[in-house]
Amino acid sequence: MLPLLSIIVPVYNVEPFLLSCVRSILCQTFTNYEIILVDDGSKDKSGFLCDQVAESHAQVKVVHQENKGLSAARNVGLRLAKGEWVMFVDSDDELYDEHCLKGMMERTQNVDMVMCGHSNIGISGADLTEYPAKVNEVISAKKYARYLLDFSYGYLGYVWAKVYRRTLLEHYSIIFNESLNFCEDQHFVVQCLCVSQDIKICLDNTLLVYKYFIRKNSVMSSLKKGYNPKFFTDFEAYKQIAKLLHERFHDPLIDNLALNNLCGSGYRILGMMAACKVTCPEQKEYILEELQKFEDKKQIEKKCHRSHINTLLCMMRDNLTNACTEEKVKVISQWMRSGECQFRYLSQRWKVVYIIYKVFGKRGLLLLGDRF
Repeated sequence: MLPLLSIIVPVYNVEPFLLSCVRSILCQTFTNYEIILVDDGSKDKSGFLCDQVAESHAQVKVVHQENKGLSAARNVGLRLAKGEWVMFVDSDDELYDEHCLKGMMERTQNVDMVMCGHSNIGISGADLTEYPAKVNEVISAKKYARYLLDFSYGYLGYVWAKVYRRTLLEHYSIIFNESLNFCEDQHFVVQCLCVSQDIKICLDNTLLVYKYFIRKNSVMSSLKKGYNPKFFTDFEAYKQIAKLLHERFHDPLIDNLALNNLCGSGYRILGMMAACKVTCPEQKEYILEELQKFEDKKQIEKKCHRSHINTLLCMMRDNLTNACTEEKVKVISQWMRSGECQFRYLSQRWKVVYIIYKVFGKRGLLLLGDRF
């Protein structure tokens, strides 16, 4: 018999999605699991739905608490978990199909973590996944760290689509950092990699186990409401990640990749501040001071400018999701004539190509044809 799996589901204001999420677990052909629903002070009917599910399914446990955030909710689930293995599922996502957990648990022998594949589901319901190169192997923590940082097989920092050996988490006191509002997933995963050189991970993206749903309340969409100072914790997370990896592996390649990711986070945050026309002086000064340890002022200015433009384009793309091609062209043309469109480092020709690529994606370049 396959070992017991504890599935931790943090719940907060997900009334329209919660039952679909739970049903995708309850329908599994693998049945040796417990589901821990942690209601993190929901203001809608999510808490009521949790209790309703638990009344009719003995393997479902429910905890209600005041709102403390995603990481705190996951940590509560970890404290209650009884399984030999632990999995995290976000309450607005779903498992891929009824056989995926069985396939995943069959891969748990002689390893400490298993990571499988996922699909990205867009707002329209279309599968937007850009599938990376296929991989199916048992690897060391060091090799996984390199894959994580250089995106060899896509982004590997999500906490979901993985199972973790619970004794590993308990022995090394691995929990979520509750001070981080962004990038807390990758920080948790990196903690798991850094506790021992003997960690083994089964990485198999040929088995799809998870559906990640892209919702309207994404981080980029939330920028329409203004810059959120909590974005700053993304930079702090990458700084801690770089420190953890350096202390464990002392590998120049890993150090360089981690540094690149840290700087990238800093430029993204500065770009968000500029795009939203807000200043958080202490945060900005701190990030610039950190960046100046690694790059000269000219490079910093250039990359900050590029990040500002990228953020504006991403916001424009989100706003134009449901617009027709003609409307997109009209908005792009107006924006290019505005004062905000200042590409200091691109010629006019490449400015047009860049904007179209960012808003339309690869299909936009095909629309251009041989015009450029």
